[in-house]
Amino acid sequence: MALLLGSHLIGWTAETELVPRSVAAVCLFSALMTFTPYWRVVLHWPVWRWMLLSCALSAVLLVLFLIGREPVLLRMPVWATGLSLLPGLAAPAVTWWRGKRREQAASA
Repeated sequence: MALLLGSHLIGWTAETELVPRSVAAVCLFSALMTFTPYWRVVLHWPVWRWMLLSCALSAVLLVLFLIGREPVLLRMPVWATGLSLLPGLAAPAVTWWRGKRREQAASA
C-alpha cells in the first residue's frame, strides 16, 4: 500500500502503473516481515539488526521501484488504492462500534 500511495504522491498523478518489480517487492517485504520472528530465533540476531535490515531493504526496494521502467501489469487509480485500504480499516471500525454499543448498554 505504501508503494502505491507513494507512487501517487511522487508522480503527483491520479493513476499509477503497477509493474512486476513492485509486485515482487511487496511479496518480498511481506515475506520478510512474516518470517522475521522465525529467522530471529534461528539466527539469534538482535532486534536492531532486523530493524536495520528491514529499513535498508525497504529503501532499496523503493529506489528500484522508482527508477525501474518495466511493462505495465495494471493501472491503478487513486480511488482503487484508497478502496484497497478498507479491509485494513475494518477491524478498528468494528472495535470502535462495539465499544460504543457497550458504553450505551452500560449507561442504560
